[in-house]
Amino acid sequence: MATSRRSLLKLMACAPALAGAAVPSDPIAIAAGKIRSLFKAKLPIRAGDWLSEHKEPGQSYQEFRKAASGRAIDTYSTLRIVPIGLMTSGQKTVLEAVSDFLRPFFGLTLAFDPPVRQATIPDNAQRVLYQRAPKQLLTTYVDSGVRSACAASDYP
Repeated sequence: MATSRRSLLKLMACAPALAGAAVPSDPIAIAAGKIRSLFKAKLPIRAGDWLSEHKEPGQSYQEFRKAASGRAIDTYSTLRIVPIGLMTSGQKTVLEAVSDFLRPFFGLTLAFDPPVRQATIPDNAQRVLYQRAPKQLLTTYVDSGVRSACAASDYP
């Protein structure tokens, strides 16, 4: 019987001692533990990277939590997920795992909108950082442009 990665992550979340981890009490730390294995280790800084030009000390998750001035749940009721482009089955699986992290992190209801075609995003709102890299989208366009492409009633 084949065991999926998602099934193993759920098992590890239920029995963290089996994964060699202490039992965290913070629901966000628990959710982060579920997706940790999906990410690669940070690469050394290269020319053109943000940190090669902007010296930042970094911060731990605990430092971020202390510095956060307000909670999203105090201002918003829903976090809208708007996929851009068609998603592969692998990407859908990752989105499900990330959703498990988003719920406790923001404490909001998640709403999944239909995908927005990447072809509708203008070239001046996209870039390729280096040869064979995936396209990056300008976040200010994604925030305003994608919202305007969706029905106004979908957004408070």
